[in-house]
Amino acid sequence: MKKLSLLALTGCLLFSACQKSDDDDSTTTGSRSASFKIGTTTYSVNKPYIGIFNNNGTVFNNMSLEATDSSEVELKFEGSSPSTYPLQSFSDALYTTAAGKQYNAISGTLVTTSYTVDGATYKSSGTFHFTAVAITAPMDTIEITDGIFTNASNEF
Repeated sequence: MKKLSLLALTGCLLFSACQKSDDDDSTTTGSRSASFKIGTTTYSVNKPYIGIFNNNGTVFNNMSLEATDSSEVELKFEGSSPSTYPLQSFSDALYTTAAGKQYNAISGTLVTTSYTVDGATYKSSGTFHFTAVAITAPMDTIEITDGIFTNASNEF
């Protein structure tokens, strides 16, 4: 009987030691981050997010890069493998200032250097840059450069 109790106690200790804690983020390997520049100002993004829609194997991605100042870059692309995408219109990319002024892409490139799918978790890393024009003032353009995202994911 002592052996059975000792075996049960050992099993309970092993089980409790192997349980996942609330702080364990094993589904996202590596940290999530992103940044981009406008002029000489660098904008940091803490948690790049990809909203995905999988239509029978065709994956539509909507990446949201909300900077710490509340400005935001949105990038839209189709696919689930590393690739290069042109950014030539508002349907490809846009930038919204912290004050809400919107700039639509007119030229640029998005390069996904990695794209992984693990069950329902999608992750991507890569680079981007684009020129954008204000929707209310066609002569008002900005250059978004040095864009980089690491482990952007559909996890919250």
